[in-house]
Amino acid sequence: MSTSHYNSERFRFPDTMSNWPWTRQISPFYESVKAESSAWVESFKPFDERTQKAFNRCDFSLAAALVYPHFDKERLRTCADVCNFIFVFDDYSDLEDENGVQYQRDIIMDALRNPFTPRAKGECILGEMARQMWARAVPTASSHCQERFIDTMDVYTKAVVQEAEDRRMDNIRGIEGYLHVRRGTVGVMPFFALIELNADICSHDKLMDDDRIRELEELATDMSILNQDMFSYIKERDDGHHAHNLVTNVMHDLKVDINGAMDWIDQRYSMLVQEFIDIMKEVLGESDVVEWYIWGIGNWVKATHTWCFESERYFGKHGLHIQKERWIDLYFRKE
Repeated sequence: MSTSHYNSERFRFPDTMSNWPWTRQISPFYESVKAESSAWVESFKPFDERTQKAFNRCDFSLAAALVYPHFDKERLRTCADVCNFIFVFDDYSDLEDENGVQYQRDIIMDALRNPFTPRAKGECILGEMARQMWARAVPTASSHCQERFIDTMDVYTKAVVQEAEDRRMDNIRGIEGYLHVRRGTVGVMPFFALIELNADICSHDKLMDDDRIRELEELATDMSILNQDMFSYIKERDDGHHAHNLVTNVMHDLKVDINGAMDWIDQRYSMLVQEFIDIMKEVLGESDVVEWYIWGIGNWVKATHTWCFESERYFGKHGLHIQKERWIDLYFRKE
């Protein structure tokens, strides 16, 4: 995999959306829900003033509004709260070893399973945040949606504990070993569960029984990993979290530079897209419920890709320019 024609001080993001049949959509409730969800997060005082401002610039409510553009305001608020909460947990867990993250995981899962039980005084705020978030969601979620969300959050938080251990040990697993863990830490499946908040989907409990639907979920998960990890690579490298990033693992396994890693991601991503579209064609037309759920999975891929550039999390105010040009300096600073 030759990269001699590249300048190693710069690299180019592959255009992973070029053959993706979804377009950007956004909820009309975005601004009002953002205000409410942001105020809710800040009421817990999770960060100091400087860190809170940086967190707000990431605009996690924008991600929710892009992922769930057709939800009513109440359901979108649930999704925005979940997005914000997940990233508060992400920031908190980054500061802990596996024992500290296990404590966080335990209180989060207990709160989700007991959303109407008061939390213990003096407990980490993640418990009360999770409790309030899910207590607000329960009236709009079917029993199947609730069960699936909690089950997938259990898998996600368990994977974050493993990530913390790998971080402490500076463990570079290699491509396939890394992907095994990352499919949990990317946190996609809880958001797929929230697609079932849609009133037309929530009553069809057997939707998940089709192996082809599971395959589409798995393919979309891997696409999300490839997108998120290439866009977050510089940030995570600079934050000291380089081991838990696919770009690092590709460079380590294949003995290539950053451009070689991007070439590998481009090729792998193209195969994922083709496989997704082939399976989707087999399933479409079987029922309106299935079509809507598949639309939600595919829109997740487009929406989160869009959010990476429209928010300031990875590229500051340069996101739209980088999205257009696709080139970025290896030592880029977003501020």
